[in-house]
This record gives sequence, structure tokens and C-alpha cells, in this order.
Amino acid sequence: MAYIKPKNHASELTLILFFTRGVSLKSWDKSGADIFKTNQIEGSEIALMARRLFRKKMIARCGFMWSLYQSLYLDKHGANQHELRQAKQAVQQEKKAFTHADHAVSVIPNYVLTDVLKPQTKQKPFQKRLVFVGRFQPQKNLFALFDAIKGLDVELIMIGDGYLRPQLEKKAKDDKLNVQFLGKQSHEHLPNLLNEADVFIMPSHWEGHPKALLEAMSCGLSCIATNVAGNRGVITHGKNGILCGTSAAEIRSAIQIVMTDNVLRSRLGKNARDYVINHCSLEKVIELELELLTDMVTKKSQSLEA
Repeated sequence: MAYIKPKNHASELTLILFFTRGVSLKSWDKSGADIFKTNQIEGSEIALMARRLFRKKMIARCGFMWSLYQSLYLDKHGANQHELRQAKQAVQQEKKAFTHADHAVSVIPNYVLTDVLKPQTKQKPFQKRLVFVGRFQPQKNLFALFDAIKGLDVELIMIGDGYLRPQLEKKAKDDKLNVQFLGKQSHEHLPNLLNEADVFIMPSHWEGHPKALLEAMSCGLSCIATNVAGNRGVITHGKNGILCGTSAAEIRSAIQIVMTDNVLRSRLGKNARDYVINHCSLEKVIELELELLTDMVTKKSQSLEA
């Protein structure tokens, strides 16, 4: 639980963030909060009940939409019973949270620490080095990525882990691919690892608001991402990155284009860095959050459900 009093507001705003379900509803009313906020769709039913009971305003935050996940990935690529059950429950909770929304949906992006994740000033040799950061799961489309680099003169750095790692390591060995598995890395080491690469690649079947992609862009890397939900909300093709299809052939073509054009790589990297600074810096995201909260407490109250 966190208690926040933003400064420099026309009216003093008190916001209570609840991250657990084990909070007495009566204590919410005594808190003096102007707004109830949930950090994810899961668990938001408590905030919904409190909103109706105490006639307060509420923000229902969703890191990503489970309904999109189900329709874009699970229904097409299959899933185990646990994943399907979890998705269906989350979709029902989305309906509860957003059916009674008083305002239109506001989009506030993930933030990036642009003063930490930034380009290095020292010159580095071009090494034809690709880097991927993420979970080793079917969503990330990693087998297509491995097929895409087969026969190419590139090195692929894999940062992350997941249950597909043994299969991926076997494929890399069998196909004689130049792939380095670095496992999970701390945020302290990530900026250096990203800066040692020439190109970042995100070959996913779908994404939410991909933090790994934003962090690579913040480091001034030229980025390749598949033209799917999430990625295309960040990348403008040919301006701050390259979008491609999800097949191995399409990923391969994008890699060849970016790796063989020094001018393109430089331009994409600079524009990528500019995009993150202008849209996803911590300062920008805080500004957007405070604008939303201020608007909610100063706007004329709308009728709430009893």
C-alpha cells in the first residue's frame, strides 16, 4: 500500500494505491482517498465494490488486455488449460472493470529510465551482433528467429530464460548457429549489454507495451520488431525502427536490410532514442499520470452506481 500526496495542485489530492485483496473495505472510506486505483485487472473487483459502496472515483489500470492476448494468441496458437482458464477469468474481470467506466480509456505508456538506458559515447566496431531480451516462450516466436539467422553472418545474443531454453540450445547446436545464451541479467548490466549490440530484435507473435523494445530504443539501437499488436504501437516503420512479418523469411529479410545499411541503422537508432525521450521518459509518464488524476478530481462528478 502506498500513500501519495502530489504537490503543486490546485486542490490537495490524496491517492491510495491498493495492491492486495486483504484490505478492509471500511478502512478505504476512512483513508480520505479521493480515488481508488488498481494496478492490474486481476484483483480489481475489490476496488469496484469500494467504488460503489463509498461513491468514490476509480482508476482500473491494465498492464495489457487479456482479451487481446486470448484472441490474438491463445485462440490461434493453442494453450494449456491453465492458461485458457486464467485468460477467460481475466477477460470477465475486464468487462466488470470497464463496463461502468466514467471516462474514456486513457493510454499512459511504460516508462524508461532514459538517463540509465542511453547510448554509450565511445565508438564501437560494427560486429553484426543481434540482441534479444525476453522470456523463452512461444509468444516470442524464437524458433522462427533461429531459422531466420541460419546461414547469415551474424551473432545472436539471447538475454533471458524460460522453459524453451533447452530446445533452443539444441536447435542452435544442430543448425550451427552463432548464438550466445547469457541467461537473465540484472538491470545494472543491461545497458552495457544492449550497447554492445548493433541491432535489437523482437520477433514476437504479440506484445503489450514492450518494455524490452523501449529500453533498446532508449539505448539508441536500431530495432527490428514484428508487425503485431504492441510493437506497431511503438515502431513507425522506416522511421524509428523496422517492422516485419512473423515468418522466418520475413524476419531474415529485415535483418539483412538493417545489417547492410550503415546510414539506415544510424538514423533508426537516433530516432528511436528521440521517441523514447519524448514519449516514455519517467518525467513524461509522471506528467501524464498527474494530468489524469487532476482531471478526475476537478471534473464535475458523474453519477455512480449505487
